[in-house]
Amino acid sequence: MPYPNEHAARLRNPDRYARFRRENDKFGAGIHAIWGILANGTVELQTIRFDASKFTVAQAKAWLRKHDYHPILFEAAHGEESRGTEMSKLGLTEGPLGIPQTDAAAKETELLLRGLPEEDRVLKRAEYEDTGAEIVEGERSDVSYVTTDTVDRDREVVVSSGGDWRLYLTNPIVPLAHDYHALPVGRCLWVKRVKRADGDGWKAKTRYHTRPANHEGPWLPDAVWHLVHAGDLRGKSIGFIALKSREPKPAEIEERPELAEARRLITKWHALEYSVCAVPTNPDALVQAVSKARDAGLEIPDELYAALGVAKALEAPVDAAPDPVVPESWLNDPRVTGLTPSQISAEVRRVFVEVMRQMQPVDLAGTRPPTADDILEVLRERIRDIDVRQMVLDEIDRARGRV
Repeated sequence: MPYPNEHAARLRNPDRYARFRRENDKFGAGIHAIWGILANGTVELQTIRFDASKFTVAQAKAWLRKHDYHPILFEAAHGEESRGTEMSKLGLTEGPLGIPQTDAAAKETELLLRGLPEEDRVLKRAEYEDTGAEIVEGERSDVSYVTTDTVDRDREVVVSSGGDWRLYLTNPIVPLAHDYHALPVGRCLWVKRVKRADGDGWKAKTRYHTRPANHEGPWLPDAVWHLVHAGDLRGKSIGFIALKSREPKPAEIEERPELAEARRLITKWHALEYSVCAVPTNPDALVQAVSKARDAGLEIPDELYAALGVAKALEAPVDAAPDPVVPESWLNDPRVTGLTPSQISAEVRRVFVEVMRQMQPVDLAGTRPPTADDILEVLRERIRDIDVRQMVLDEIDRARGRV
């Protein structure tokens, strides 16, 4: 049951514990721990709760992702965005794993979970970046793989032949980064299994929602579609229940040597959803893509910043900030011969901002553009050991093809 003033991220089933203990502000202001105590006295972290006056749903989920927590259930504070009411109007309910489902699908999911060992009663996820996704011009859609028979980062293989999408297709919404409390960014039009030379996979067609005529403010699907269309947001991630799994057989490893790295093959599974996501292969490129989209006039919703792990303050335009003062000694370095002070100054600013992005999160007092004083303060407090002068000179060398 949702709590009036707290978002709750359940990590383990409460039924296993004899009693509980609460520790306020365990992980920082407004982030509380609920400890479950087993009958033998063993203590485990059962739930993390977030003060709803300090954290939105998107911010709480971003914190969980950053700290590598994967809740089996996330419940927003009671009444937030009238979620329960809105879902009931659509004929949906919140399923046992926190996903909006039809009543029938939620009940079937519950039965599936009851038949599994406790450690498998969780929503598992598997990411895939499709560099060859097809953009369907004129339809605001893309066709891409959402999962394949490749070894994932958890050293698991989600075997395509074992997938069942029936439960998902009863409500085929497509959220951003598995955030079921935010507006879905699209809808799945179809999903089908495709055979490939390097392993089978599942492809899906996603249509991204258009802005209603009466909507005011940023429209999340617009921002997501812009990044997808530009080829900057190419990841999809499935959420599923693993029903059967085993270790790869010697014959399978002989046929596909990469399976030697897999700790298990998930041979039977039920898909409950898939999301658009940022696969962390090149986060810097994604940061730059968001910057370019914003600078081009696209409104970037807070949910997108949170989902992509981009600090909003650092993504504010820096053009209005004064040029950093370049020490005269820097101008005498042979590597900058031929560059004007303004060119060097621009490079200094670019490197400073890049350093700050790498140091996220950094609070630069809201969403205003960082000034030279902000940059100096961050450098003083956070990165005393970084030789910014050397970074700038190295960057100039790279730009000139010297390294």
